[in-house]
Amino acid sequence: MPPSTDKPVATSSLIAPSAIMAKEALACSLASVTIPPLVNWAEVIKSVQQTERSRKEFNTPLRTVTQIVNTGGVGRLLLTGLDSSMAREIFYNASRWVLYENITKGLLADVPLNNVEKFGVAFFCGCVGSISSNPFDLIRVRQQSTALSAMRTAPSVASEILKSAGAKQQYRSLPFLALYKGYEINCVRAGLFTAGSFVSYEMTKAYLLKARGGKEDAYSHTLAGFSMGIVGTLMYMPADAARTAIYNDNAATGWKHVRRVSQDIYRTGGVRGFWRGTTSAMARTVPACTIFPVMMEQTRCWLGLDYF
Repeated sequence: MPPSTDKPVATSSLIAPSAIMAKEALACSLASVTIPPLVNWAEVIKSVQQTERSRKEFNTPLRTVTQIVNTGGVGRLLLTGLDSSMAREIFYNASRWVLYENITKGLLADVPLNNVEKFGVAFFCGCVGSISSNPFDLIRVRQQSTALSAMRTAPSVASEILKSAGAKQQYRSLPFLALYKGYEINCVRAGLFTAGSFVSYEMTKAYLLKARGGKEDAYSHTLAGFSMGIVGTLMYMPADAARTAIYNDNAATGWKHVRRVSQDIYRTGGVRGFWRGTTSAMARTVPACTIFPVMMEQTRCWLGLDYF
């Protein structure tokens, strides 16, 4: 009998990519946990502004801060939703950044992608990230939207959602699906933010790389991160406003519900209503996007990986 010509599968060739992806996810996760403690307050302000969209006393971030602090103190402003926000950042960032890198530099490494194609890939990765983090997003928004009345913990809000779901026919057999309420609009929001921010990050970094003679360091990462924060925020705000309303609404979800909520936002504040809370949003996303890439890129170096 002739010897077999089948070559044994090299175990190391299978383990190596997995080990690299694990390091990439670890770098994203470690960088992610530094963000919420620094900028959680801005997310609280934005959520309250969007929830109280018909009340003039919440028209500006400063007025909103005053209302929150007068009601529950500085701790209410700084800590509401911090627990769920930490978990959300890890799942959201690790999934979308790792997936984007492995698609553009792995699966499509031999395909020269233009910015439009990168936008599409990033949009898809943002949708995946939103699915992985939707339960934490839902819990966090509900925590922060009620910051005026109480500072609730993530477990208590999750328990409330699941208990309420058990009484509804659509969730009776699988109550955990209630944690994916509003996933449709959350996918759009995350897709727009990821697409806008990733493409602007890469474009800015490429420009700085060329302008600085091929030098890449924390300086270029900081400027590229700053640009991604501004672009990403401006792109996601309309979907973000609709998401906050849907997350706080007990009605059934779906695209018809998205349309109804969008019409309500327009009736209340016109086109500007979709960008209500933009200043507060940027107070979170711009510092976060400035800090996160620097932390992630440096952590990648410590773990023996190349820059993103």
